Amino acid sequence: ESLLGVTREGDRLCIKPCIPNDWPGYTINYRVGETLHRITITQELNGKNELKLDGIVQPASSFLLSDDAQEHSVEINYCATP
Repeated sequence: ESLLGVTREGDRLCIKPCIPNDWPGYTINYRVGETLHRITITQELNGKNELKLDGIVQPASSFLLSDDAQEHSVEINYCATP
């Protein structure tokens, strides 16, 4: 099941934003054990789709969840469809 385009698949979190075009974005705090993942999704017209985990661009729209008692930053730029 997906909430705002966020789905857990095993040890990965897949993010495919599913929001109205007039939303500028949203933020989710996702906890796995002792680890907090702060996820910020920014939607822009004519933008590019990109996911960064702790500042590093990921090759897909998902990332590996960790339970390392650290806080991780996930930034997603999402291209809205007009």
